[in-house]
Amino acid sequence: MDVRYSGGCLCGAVRYEATAEPIHAGLCYCADCRRASGSGFIPFMGFAADALTITGETRPSHVPSFRGGTATRNHCAHCGSLVFGGERGESDSPHFELDR
Repeated sequence: MDVRYSGGCLCGAVRYEATAEPIHAGLCYCADCRRASGSGFIPFMGFAADALTITGETRPSHVPSFRGGTATRNHCAHCGSLVFGGERGESDSPHFELDR
C-alpha cells in the first residue's frame, strides 16, 4: 500500500507530498508556535527529507525562538500561509502544518 500525505497553502501555490509515514506528529503549544499561528497550538508532522517533495515558492522568516536560537518558518510567497518550519532541503525532518 502506498503511503501519501499531501497538503499545502491556502491558494495552492505551495504543495508538499510525503511518501512515508511521519517520523513524529502532534500538537505544539510552545510560545513560538502560539505566536506564529495566532492560536493556542500548531498541529504538525515531521517527515524524512528523502521522502518529501515540496513545490512552489516560499518566503522564509527567521525569528528569535523562545529557547534562544532562531526559528525558521516558511510561508507561501503568494498568500502568506504558514506551510512548514525548518530549512528547505537542509533539515532531516521538516515540520508541516497538518493539511490533508
